[in-house]
Amino acid sequence: MMTDTETLSDRRHKAAQRVLDALDRWSERLEGRNSQKREHPRKPFRSTITIHLPEMEEADGRKIQAEVFQAWARNISCGGVSFIFHEQIKRKAFAIGLANGNGTKMWFLGEVTRARQVHEGFWEYGVRFLGRADM
Repeated sequence: MMTDTETLSDRRHKAAQRVLDALDRWSERLEGRNSQKREHPRKPFRSTITIHLPEMEEADGRKIQAEVFQAWARNISCGGVSFIFHEQIKRKAFAIGLANGNGTKMWFLGEVTRARQVHEGFWEYGVRFLGRADM
């Protein structure tokens, strides 16, 4: 039940945690199957990450403004990261900011390798790291 002091951000955060928990339960049931074997082992990584969609120009000359927002990471490997967001991201490449231990962010260029709608209207993304980004 929502209280007067609960914000949209709080509700989204709680929903994101429920979605991450559901995805983790699903992954546990599939553990060991061929579809779950990966080049780089994944480690649980529950954290907010920053997504930076750069400004871009459409083929017809329209400019799409840059956008920065927070998403919820699910797991990470040396090859990429999996995260969820409450909307569909229509870009295939963007920068990802991961907090390091000293309070700054490390930025990586990433390319979407998997996108699927999951629970409660959230989308899950698998992103392959393409290298470091200067931000």
